[in-house]
Amino acid sequence: MAEPQRPRPAADALTAPFWDAAARGVLVIQRCGACGAWQHPPGARCHRCGDSRRLEWTPASGEARTVAWTTTHQGLVAGFEAAVPYVNVVVELVEQPGLYLLTDLPGDDPALPAALRVGAPMRASFQRIGDAFTLPQFRPTGDAR
Repeated sequence: MAEPQRPRPAADALTAPFWDAAARGVLVIQRCGACGAWQHPPGARCHRCGDSRRLEWTPASGEARTVAWTTTHQGLVAGFEAAVPYVNVVVELVEQPGLYLLTDLPGDDPALPAALRVGAPMRASFQRIGDAFTLPQFRPTGDAR
């Protein structure tokens, strides 16, 4: 499968810590120092308690469970036309129920989509895209394969 020429997200003051950590191979998620809630996508205030002064970028374990997935067979998203079919996966991080990330399955192993099951364990991996961008992705692990 051809690797997509994916559009790069534009890091801003809010998201730069996420992308900077990914470049180092670390998954960080915002966590509220007031109530302890993890949140993604990031925000200027805690989604649970509203505190804006105590949000911290905290390393996450990178362990998750598969929630849902779909295979895209049409090149409708700019930059991904050459990658069809590709698999989008929603994972729930083990740090907190309801802490979801959306990822695409790395395209280097054609057996991966068949390994997906709801609840299957996943682990973060980091794919270097070009010279200046690293994308956090998730792969099935252990008993998922």
